[in-house]
Amino acid sequence: VDTTAYMGNRSLVTAGTPLAVHDRIVEVNGERGRARALLKTMQNGGTLRLSFQRPREVCVTLENCATDFLGLDVGYIVKGASLAVLGVHPGLMETWNFAHPEDAVGRNDRIIRVNSEAGTSKQLLHKVAANKKRLELHVLRFSSQAKTFESDSLLDSNMMELI
Repeated sequence: VDTTAYMGNRSLVTAGTPLAVHDRIVEVNGERGRARALLKTMQNGGTLRLSFQRPREVCVTLENCATDFLGLDVGYIVKGASLAVLGVHPGLMETWNFAHPEDAVGRNDRIIRVNSEAGTSKQLLHKVAANKKRLELHVLRFSSQAKTFESDSLLDSNMMELI
């Protein structure tokens, strides 16, 4: 049975596991590499066979944010809708990680909601900075042991709108 996934306002028909928002494409036509190289392969035209990872969402609650150091380095893309975790240092986040080793937040994870609210990357950053008592972070984790899915059918790259 074919299912449809959406990228931008274009639809892609895939068989098996459909692509979803926040999936990470890890291979295009048998090639692995950095995002820019994969994007170039996708823009070359023709048919595409994609392998992708689906993240797991973790909810992190941090207390006493006004008095304690968060210990979290983040980056963002201006037009993005998440904060990229660049590093974890001594502070509330590291303490939480020690208490929850199976869900430990680390480099390349993505914060997609702050106190249950989504927004642009800049809005999320402001919500983190403005909160003085309690932070609830919804984080997408891409574990190195995460299952990799493969689209069962070939996709026409001319149908895709890459943003």
